[in-house]
Amino acid sequence: MILKINNLFLPVFALWYSTEIFFNTTLESFLGIPISQLNNAVNYMILLLLLVQIVCFQTYKKKEAIIIVLISVIIIITALKSTNFALLSGWMFVIASRKTDFEKTINVAYNILRIMIPLIIACCFLGWVDDYTIIRNDFLRHSLGFVHPNQLGLRMFQLTACYLYLRRDRHRFVHFLIPFAFMGGVYLIPNSQTSYICITILTLLLLFFKWSKKYSSIIFITYGKALILFAILFNILSVSWSLINVNQNRILHQIDLIVSRRFSACYKVFRLYGISLLGQRVYISEEERRVVGVVDKLFLDNGYMALLLRYGIVAYCIFSVCYFFTMIYLRKKNQYYLLTILFVYALYGVMENGVYMVTHNIFLILFGNLLYQKVLEPGNSEIDNCSSIRYMIKGRVT
Repeated sequence: MILKINNLFLPVFALWYSTEIFFNTTLESFLGIPISQLNNAVNYMILLLLLVQIVCFQTYKKKEAIIIVLISVIIIITALKSTNFALLSGWMFVIASRKTDFEKTINVAYNILRIMIPLIIACCFLGWVDDYTIIRNDFLRHSLGFVHPNQLGLRMFQLTACYLYLRRDRHRFVHFLIPFAFMGGVYLIPNSQTSYICITILTLLLLFFKWSKKYSSIIFITYGKALILFAILFNILSVSWSLINVNQNRILHQIDLIVSRRFSACYKVFRLYGISLLGQRVYISEEERRVVGVVDKLFLDNGYMALLLRYGIVAYCIFSVCYFFTMIYLRKKNQYYLLTILFVYALYGVMENGVYMVTHNIFLILFGNLLYQKVLEPGNSEIDNCSSIRYMIKGRVT
């Protein structure tokens, strides 16, 4: 029997995503090999396999090829100038997703998460990996084997988003109790503020969506438009307030305190490095700062400013436009579960710098659906309700 392989995407994604979780634990070596070396080796292998998928197993329309080449050239330049390849990695996954159904990708991610998270926690309790702990406001935060408590919170948020999306046709009220249980666990153990807030908001928004599409057509339509508008505001205001000294304005200063001084911290980095057109090296870690002689501690935890400062104006604009057009595309296709998830990730970007990284936001692979105009199939109940509302609004149902 001859095995024909014409799509490497899902196996490559599964390998990459599993190792991304594994390499972000407190384990320092595996089989005598340092984790950093293993991580580099796997990344090079993933890069090669994605190139094989893109070049050998996919064909493109002329318009698609032009878009891919133009964006790829810009992202490669910014990656080289910034020495940060997270954006390039995500873009390659987007390009390579042409022949793969998005829901299958999320299903693979969900199964990896529900296996890897308990496995790492079990290894921590067995003493095979260390529990990294820190104290914040007299609260002891546990990572349970992950490299940082926020990493555990991030993976739990991803698990919640995948769970809610994949079970969108079977949701009863009892199904929403599981995300609330996740939220409680994230609050009590890693105490990752961004993660438990985002889990709570995502769950409440989807509960509201199920109610609004059933009882109120006006609220339902307004809901989708409001999500897009606020996602845009999260981006624009984050950047605007990080480019000025918010401490000089009483209201902005209070907002900055609410988000744990994210804007004032980003302003400090902005004053030091400025903004480039096509990316620059930004030294944040203690080791990097020691090399260039920067004494003060620096934090760049706002995703939009991290994208702008590291990758430059062009890459920031490309990502933002793609993100917002994907949200508009999802609303037009009645994909309100996905629209809600992207909205919450947009909020997540205010507090964390991974909104543009696929390892943090696997739903960015949706950019491929916009690029290739791929069909997304909503659940039957969602189709029925959306269609009924559309006819009611147009006056075809009385």
